[in-house]
Amino acid sequence: EYIQGSIKTYGMVEGLDESFDAAIFIGYHTRAGTAGGFLAHTGSGSVKGLWLNGVEVGEGGMNAYFAGEKGVPVIMASGDEAFAQQFAELTGTRTVTTKTAINSNSARLLHPDVVNERLREATLAALADLDNAELLAMDGPIEVRMRFASLTRPMILGAIPGMERVDGFTVSYPAQTMTEAYGMIRLMYRFIRL
Repeated sequence: EYIQGSIKTYGMVEGLDESFDAAIFIGYHTRAGTAGGFLAHTGSGSVKGLWLNGVEVGEGGMNAYFAGEKGVPVIMASGDEAFAQQFAELTGTRTVTTKTAINSNSARLLHPDVVNERLREATLAALADLDNAELLAMDGPIEVRMRFASLTRPMILGAIPGMERVDGFTVSYPAQTMTEAYGMIRLMYRFIRL
C-alpha cells in the first residue's frame, strides 16, 4: 500500500502503527541549519530548529521517535552524507549515503545502480539483524520546542492552550505523548499559514 497526498496529520509516518515490524527511511535530508547538508530543512522553510526534550531533531529524528513510541524500530535510513551521520549519531541505525552536498543546493550524487545495490545490501543486513533492532523512544511528557524564521507565527501559535512563547521566534508545547507532539508539530509548521 502507498499513502498519497500532503494533507496528513502524521506526514511521512501516516499509517505507521504497532502492526509493523520495522521501518526504513529512504531519501532523507539533514535538519534545518545544518552546514554541509543538502536541502537542509525541517518540515518547511519557516522552521529554524526543532527540539524534543532538549534534543535537536530533523524530520528523520521526529519520525524515528514517533515510530519508537509505536514499538517500531527504524532499521535503516538513507540520504545525503550529513544526514547519514546525524541520524546514525541519534539512533545508532545503519545508514546509506546516496549523495554528498557541494553546498546547500547542489550535491554530488552516486549512480542509481550503486545506490540501489547499497540499499539492497543494507536492507538485507538490517532485516537479518531485526532481533537486535533498538527503539528510539522518549518516556513521559515531551516538551516540543520550535524556532521559526518570523515573529508572526509564534505570536499566532500563542493562542493555542498550553503553548508558551519562549522568545520572539520560539514556542514550547508540553505534549503527553509523541503522537500528540507530532500532530502539534505538523500543525505548527504545515497547517498554520501566514
